[in-house]
Amino acid sequence: MKIPDEIDFVIIARQFDDKKNEIVFIEKANPAGVTSFEYRFEIIRNMKDGKIYFGGALINNTFSLGQKLNLVQINKEDYLRFDRQAVAKDDFTGIPEL
Repeated sequence: MKIPDEIDFVIIARQFDDKKNEIVFIEKANPAGVTSFEYRFEIIRNMKDGKIYFGGALINNTFSLGQKLNLVQINKEDYLRFDRQAVAKDDFTGIPEL
């Protein structure tokens, strides 16, 4: 599957910090299939600027899309979650650890 043009990035892997309950960085792919790494603060900044992220997988050069990543604010703190639950922790369930 090609990444649809309306999606800016597909998250295919992540590094999670269990002590802080947040993502450190992700591996992502753009619609051209080019992969790169991005830190948590960059994801938040880009989402506030309107960029759209989805979870997914890259298997045999083919993408499968999962859920849309949401930016959830709790007590003025930003959290990245694939669900919209008001939990003060990033949620990247289903995305493999780097």
